[in-house]
Amino acid sequence: MRRTPKGLEIGSYSAILAIDPGLDTGVSWTLHRTYLTHTTAELASFAHAFRVENAHHQCVAVIEVPRVYPERKDADPNDLITLAIRVGAYVHALMPMGIVCLGVEPKKWKGQLPKAAHHARLTRDHPELARAVAVNVETESKRHNAYDAFGLLMWSHTNRGLLLRDLSKDL
Repeated sequence: MRRTPKGLEIGSYSAILAIDPGLDTGVSWTLHRTYLTHTTAELASFAHAFRVENAHHQCVAVIEVPRVYPERKDADPNDLITLAIRVGAYVHALMPMGIVCLGVEPKKWKGQLPKAAHHARLTRDHPELARAVAVNVETESKRHNAYDAFGLLMWSHTNRGLLLRDLSKDL
């Protein structure tokens, strides 16, 4: 792990928990451990299970952080405030478990790819993902959050050398 004033890298962390926050938050640490949560307490419960499964590993959470994109006129900036508060609550819940929390902006990990194309690529590359998400997320209209969490997890595994924002510095 490399720490600089600009952030931390995923580097040597062997266990990664990916979190796509929202009113319905996607959480993933393996293909078959991709879920949806509705509260900080539920997230903490999943994080505890992740920590128990990875008791002998260094653990990191990679969390998508909200970002204002001025060119987007369809997004309500007030929703980003709620999302930022939720991310802070997640970091506050995860740190006492010994889980280092790193933040990444949506465009950094997803790029400009539309959500539908991104999810189609994920299910093409991981055919069992759709079945696993269907089992763990009952409401079809909310599955996109779980897909995003799994996508963030895959991105995190392949971009270990990038510096990400150390969210503990924001508390």
